[in-house]
Amino acid sequence: MGKSAPKLKVVRRAPDNESKRDRFLRLAPRRVSNALKRIRQIGNLSAAAYESTDVERAKIMKAVSDAVAEMQRKLEHQRKESQDEFTF
Repeated sequence: MGKSAPKLKVVRRAPDNESKRDRFLRLAPRRVSNALKRIRQIGNLSAAAYESTDVERAKIMKAVSDAVAEMQRKLEHQRKESQDEFTF
């Protein structure tokens, strides 16, 4: 009797009429929070419980740095596109 029922993952379906802005506001906080959590977990690899070489650590830092740079390019591109539009 000590076993509990498995937890079910709640899947929230986006409304069919959800705007792009609303979708962004719904998805961005969770995605950024998840990314930050994972980056911190990568940082935990520096703990005394692990052993790595300078080359391995450099490869990790380059991979993360490259991914961040790509994300920044995408966000900048989208921002610049929206600034090119003219309205009164």
